[in-house]
Amino acid sequence: MSESPIKTWRLEARLSQQNLADLAGISLMTVIRNEQALYPEPSAKIITVLLDHDAGPYWSEDPWVDYEAAYKRFQVETRSYYDWTAGAPIPEVIATAVGTHPFQWWRESLGFNERLAFCRAACVPPPQVLNYELARQRTMPKSIKAALSPFTSAMPKINKAGKEYYDALNRTAEVVC
Repeated sequence: MSESPIKTWRLEARLSQQNLADLAGISLMTVIRNEQALYPEPSAKIITVLLDHDAGPYWSEDPWVDYEAAYKRFQVETRSYYDWTAGAPIPEVIATAVGTHPFQWWRESLGFNERLAFCRAACVPPPQVLNYELARQRTMPKSIKAALSPFTSAMPKINKAGKEYYDALNRTAEVVC
């Protein structure tokens, strides 16, 4: 697997992660998460700083397009590195068969016991995975579907099971109230 383009360009500009964060007016964590390609698009503030430091494809006719294309290629390459079909098959009645959110069950069956490790492998934002697994939303976030659908056919079944899990949890909450 190749190095993150954001990290490569940051090093080319001779900037630490903290320097880049300070110059871009963003948090250190935002720089780290951009280097991990956890956001759908690279930060415009980071790209601006990199352009100002003549790092990356700054010489190109349309550097913004080239920065974004390199970021997207890195995401696809990172996702391609993992076997997203190696997890346990999704049973039809998973929502009631397991005591945890079906997405979490599937993620852990792939060997990703830590949510952040999964997010890095899938290049998806941790808060979206967390909110989905805690059943704070009924349907799978579009970013997760878009990221993983090209690599596994499990997404529709997991989304269906996630809805059933959400509905079952909310029925239980209504009965308790």
